[in-house]
Amino acid sequence: MDSILVWNIRGIGNQRSIRTATRLINSHKSWIVVILEPMIADEKRVKTGLKLGFHSLSNVAEGDKIWLFYQNHISASIIVSSSQSLTLAVNFQQFTSPMYLTFVYASCDRYRRTLLWQELSVLSRSLQGMWAVSGDFNAVTDTSERRSRSHQSSPSSEELVAAINDVGLMDVGFVGPRFTWCNNQAGASKRPFGSEAFQISADVNPP
Repeated sequence: MDSILVWNIRGIGNQRSIRTATRLINSHKSWIVVILEPMIADEKRVKTGLKLGFHSLSNVAEGDKIWLFYQNHISASIIVSSSQSLTLAVNFQQFTSPMYLTFVYASCDRYRRTLLWQELSVLSRSLQGMWAVSGDFNAVTDTSERRSRSHQSSPSSEELVAAINDVGLMDVGFVGPRFTWCNNQAGASKRPFGSEAFQISADVNPP
């Protein structure tokens, strides 16, 4: 089954990163690859895409922290772009209507994250059909998603859970290591969330 690969790489400007990305793409048969924090100039995005064999888009006008690469047989267009998210309409031959994909690189600042949750709330009211949200939320939905001695829910966790419920999304699961990142921080959720229509379509007729 083909997959979407989301990676907070913190820099893709060297050959080792390109080789690792290529290996992951081939291993998981990824048709969309999202790079968070590329840490190189946007001018190199197209060249990086060519190395990976993909077309590319980014939120360059809003901070250039989200790069998206997609295979040639996919038609993708940006609907909304902000400093913390990038939302696309993606068309597949097997679907009569587009699938909407939002990729998030949430701020480490709690106040700015609340602006992202508000942004997703407004966006949810304008989308009909299949919608999935994935990326780095810089917050967790549950204490089991982080390695910490504390088992108390934080305000950031409660706000993320409230935001997910507000827009009507559900946890759709993921493939990969449970813990993937450490920066002397408590942890952050990188789980994908999808609408009911997205879950049904993924189960019945995966891309």
